[in-house]
Amino acid sequence: MIKLLFSFCITLYICFGIVPSNIHLAKAEQDESNVLHKPMPRVVRVHLKKDYLDGISIESTREAHLLSVKQYVAAFDDWRLVKQTKGSLYFEKKINDISPVAKAVGIFGLTNNGTLTIFEGNPDKNQIIQTFFQIDTKALEVNDYKHLNQGIPVRDKKHFQQVMKALAKYEEKHPSEGDPKA
Repeated sequence: MIKLLFSFCITLYICFGIVPSNIHLAKAEQDESNVLHKPMPRVVRVHLKKDYLDGISIESTREAHLLSVKQYVAAFDDWRLVKQTKGSLYFEKKINDISPVAKAVGIFGLTNNGTLTIFEGNPDKNQIIQTFFQIDTKALEVNDYKHLNQGIPVRDKKHFQQVMKALAKYEEKHPSEGDPKA
């Protein structure tokens, strides 16, 4: 009889959130403890960080209700869990592409001191998205220097890699970087 009454109460509670006042749940808990001691979901903050080929990282945060960390790690199986605190999970993911912002508005150019940079729009406006390395501007061919001063739009991953490879040979080496005499 108690099991039948308990099942009825659980059904009322699950379907309608109603707990009859004349039923002692403590007694029912003792009889059916395995039903009521299921782990309850807890709210955690999930931090997601995407690292792109162009060096740009984009982070987002969301709240999640989960029963276990394993459950959430399984849901993000292509992400790497890098940190876990009491109320937060931190995931990272390497993206084999350039960032959406570089694709949308990125333009290669040079800063005033000759650093290869991706700007948001025209390099003259000096709105820097990402910097890379110092260019030996004296060694650059005249056309390359002219193009960089005007700005070279970042079209896609392949174009990004081509520009980076072509300009890497002009990277200015500082004495402390790879010079054994320094």
